[in-house]
Amino acid sequence: MGTLVGHVLPGTLFLIYAIWQTFSVTYRFHKSKHTRNKFSTTAAYNDFSWCCKVPVEAIFKMVSASIGIAVESYAATPDLFHDPQNSQHTTMYAFFFLAGLIDLLISLGTPVPPDVDYLAMALAFSTEALLFASHTHGRTPLDIEVHQFLNYTLLACVASIILEISSTRRRLIVALTRIFFIMWHGAWFVAVGLIMYPPKIEEKWDEEAHKNLMIATDMFAFTAGLVLVTMLGIYWGMMAVTKCRAPSWILANVKRRSETERLAVISRQRDALPAVEDDSDSEDIL
Repeated sequence: MGTLVGHVLPGTLFLIYAIWQTFSVTYRFHKSKHTRNKFSTTAAYNDFSWCCKVPVEAIFKMVSASIGIAVESYAATPDLFHDPQNSQHTTMYAFFFLAGLIDLLISLGTPVPPDVDYLAMALAFSTEALLFASHTHGRTPLDIEVHQFLNYTLLACVASIILEISSTRRRLIVALTRIFFIMWHGAWFVAVGLIMYPPKIEEKWDEEAHKNLMIATDMFAFTAGLVLVTMLGIYWGMMAVTKCRAPSWILANVKRRSETERLAVISRQRDALPAVEDDSDSEDIL
């Protein structure tokens, strides 16, 4: 909906999702270095011990999308399709609900085609870009520009998802590229709300003034820089956390390796023992 809340809500949800993924993928990367396990990226992450059995991302997507649909439906008067903005936002939330549903099916072990979770995510962002392409017809220059910037981040999200699908899933930077554009999209979504629908204490922007178009462009660029700094901070934070936990992981690996070797020795010893003939059958014959 065309309000401050209508832009801050989805923007905040995108930010929470991207920050969660940044924590998760960097944690997995640094942990793999200490445990010497192979690092690989995925569309969804549940690496933390307190949630390893709970599909956190799937639930978050579905609940967030449901809240968005409920808010848009409540704001629509007299019906959902009376205001095209409400119907477009509802459509956007519906496709992210679908992406969450597919994540949930995968977490439950439902047989689905490989990488369909990436496909669902790409479809959701592509649908959002398609909706916003017709979102600004007949609007002011400032309104058109800030929504064009939203579309730029959406197209970058789709491209980075395709890049990750086609990659070997062994490079951290590929996953971080996707997450970066999602976080940038969320941050700019919030910024659009503040620009177009500023709080009452702020002066409303002149949407026809060229200087404001230039200021909005500067804000878009600085938002990207802020996102990058945030992700670097999380990367360094997870590096410190995993460094502190590394001794316990190494000890667990040593114990696991020792137990595996012990079982292997027992197995070899059993194989080396001579076979004992069963005389019960011969006694029955006699």
